[in-house]
Amino acid sequence: GKKTMKEVEIIAKQLGMNKMVLHVFGHNKIARGLYEKMGYEITNITMAKTI
Repeated sequence: GKKTMKEVEIIAKQLGMNKMVLHVFGHNKIARGLYEKMGYEITNITMAKTI
């Protein structure tokens, strides 16, 4: 996953993009950990409750 994400970042830069945004489910701790290690930051939190 990490190698793929790095390649995507390189291609995005080549295309003139300057930001990448991801949607990650809150319960997906493995993905969140990977993205945080790669420098991604939390920008939004959505909360829900089943009633």
